[in-house]
Amino acid sequence: MADLMSMIAGARSTATEVSVVQAADALNRGEVRVVVDVREPGEFREEHIPDAVNIPRGLLELRADPASPVADPTLSEGQADRILVYCAKGPGARSLLAAQTLTTMGYERVEVLGGGLLAWNEAGLPVDRADVPAALKLGDVAPDFEARTTEGPVRFHEWIGDSWAVLFSHPKDFTPVCTTELGYMAKIKPEFDRRNVKVIGLSVDPVDKHSTWAADIEETQGSAPNYPIIGDDDYNVSKLYGMLPANANGSAADRTAADNQTVRNVFVIGPDKKVKLVLVYPMTTGRNFDEVLRVIDSLQLTANHRVATPVNWHAGDDVIIAGSVSNEEAEQIFGEWESPKPYIRIVPQPVS
Repeated sequence: MADLMSMIAGARSTATEVSVVQAADALNRGEVRVVVDVREPGEFREEHIPDAVNIPRGLLELRADPASPVADPTLSEGQADRILVYCAKGPGARSLLAAQTLTTMGYERVEVLGGGLLAWNEAGLPVDRADVPAALKLGDVAPDFEARTTEGPVRFHEWIGDSWAVLFSHPKDFTPVCTTELGYMAKIKPEFDRRNVKVIGLSVDPVDKHSTWAADIEETQGSAPNYPIIGDDDYNVSKLYGMLPANANGSAADRTAADNQTVRNVFVIGPDKKVKLVLVYPMTTGRNFDEVLRVIDSLQLTANHRVATPVNWHAGDDVIIAGSVSNEEAEQIFGEWESPKPYIRIVPQPVS
């Protein structure tokens, strides 16, 4: 720790700090060769100074790639000679040590942004933001798409028809938690059928791999998938549904489950093609499809009757008269009710 503090102190003593105004002016005049953001990649993706490159401080020493924007400090004639380094705020240890590393590499004009990105934002200067997927909200129309599945090509809205639908997604084939989920869903699919709910899975791998995975699922879980599974190896559906960013690219074979860990969703979609429920699970926690069935029971009941379902409700339990129903209307619809408080009106579950 003492050595680190000594290094930071040494870096601070040699660093050239510039203000936000000075940095913005130099950028506007084209005097800055490279802007280096030394924060973590996730922070960089959220927002960064326009045209900045993300090189976490610990990777600076590894930038030997000739294509790297900081690999060669040699200047061409007329090329800007200034390097601007920044972190979240500060100048902090990361930006100071990065500036020192760049100076050691041979750069002569390395400057640290005083106040970091925080000061840049406070000055109202522009930032670039990552192409972050827009999250689907309840009530949004579920995006339509065409896809290849284990049961042939599907156009999603046409496939749903007048039914309800569950779309549940997986980051990769041959993942252990997902294997248990796909097997369990196959076992309880008759319960979804009974509720007029179609089931479709998705995994970020090609369809032919799904078929091989299905054999493992049957062997280890006792049931093979009896519903279509989308092969989303082009990321189209994952991007449409906000599970992967729009700039996700490359071969699905080169991506790990961790790369796709945000593809762990359950979407319940109504016959009107609108999103009724969104659940997002971490990779380490298996989904509770019995809970999905319970919610579908509630969604279907409340779609047809002016009621709401209380905590831990199951089909057949008492329900609550919806707040949008006046007492006068409630008397006509329900007759009497139990009311521990004026805003809590409890009645037996209506019979469809």
